[in-house]
Amino acid sequence: MTADKPKPSIYWTLQSDYWASLGMGVTTAIWLAYLFVTQFKLGQGYDPLRGVAGSPFFFYLGIFSLVAGVVLFYWRLSVIWSLFKRGVEVTGTIEKIAFHRDRGRVRYTYTYQDKDYHAESAIFKTKRTQGLREGLELVLIVDPDKPQHALIRALYIRG
Repeated sequence: MTADKPKPSIYWTLQSDYWASLGMGVTTAIWLAYLFVTQFKLGQGYDPLRGVAGSPFFFYLGIFSLVAGVVLFYWRLSVIWSLFKRGVEVTGTIEKIAFHRDRGRVRYTYTYQDKDYHAESAIFKTKRTQGLREGLELVLIVDPDKPQHALIRALYIRG
């Protein structure tokens, strides 16, 4: 990356990006359920490998979710970091933003190489994302090879 391009933060990616958070959040929840079942010996199967109910399910589900969650998280981070590395900064405008409970979607418009585009991001409801309003102008990172793909820069960097 060049000195003038900001580097996305893992922390802020987890705070704002739905897919990155999903990868780690589901895995964490399943492992917490496994620990709860084994510590409180719920059901007959509190032995993680030999039990007949309860914890073996959560143990094997935890192993599966760990692999799937890490793959999803790594894939999403690599997409975001790659876009920040080779992407182009443009000014865009929020067209629509909506939240349902703790999740939301933001739709924005921008012009790249004299052509208008619309893009959308799945986000979490945080202080940063609650500050986004329809009509707000902001800096986007656009994929020069696929200009229909863009991210809101401020959601992924520190500050």
